[in-house]
Amino acid sequence: MIKISLILVTLASFVLASGGSEGTDIVPRTINFLIFVAIMYYILAEPVKNFFSGRSDTIASKLQQVQEKLTLSKQSMSEAEDRVAEAKILANEILEDSKLESNIISEKISLDSEYELEIISKQNDDLMELDQKKMIRYVVDETLNDLLSDENMPLKKEALSEIILKRVA
Repeated sequence: MIKISLILVTLASFVLASGGSEGTDIVPRTINFLIFVAIMYYILAEPVKNFFSGRSDTIASKLQQVQEKLTLSKQSMSEAEDRVAEAKILANEILEDSKLESNIISEKISLDSEYELEIISKQNDDLMELDQKKMIRYVVDETLNDLLSDENMPLKKEALSEIILKRVA
């Protein structure tokens, strides 16, 4: 609203300000102004067009570079997501394989332990039998030595050894 009233006031001042019959120089001034605008257009039109078209080309090329980088980034992200998915699958497979291997190894260790315990038990039994036999021999030897060293003994050595053998057996 203010602009319209300002334009009307300006036009009214031009119309009413014609100071009388004296001629105005509005026509020559207008012609001079149009010539000035034409010369300025002729001089500046090409550089201004070149500047703006160059600027547009620069902006377009930068936009194209950004678009290419964005496309590459999307491809890289897609590839990375694929690799992550493959890594998760591989990790699950490795986990399952390790569980199976740990079960197999624990069963093998358990079987080996049982086998070793059986062997140790048999060795212990054999050692106990051997120690019993040694002890029996020792006791028999000591007893025989005591009896045989005694000269007041009424039995002969051969009879005594038969009696002891019968008792031990």
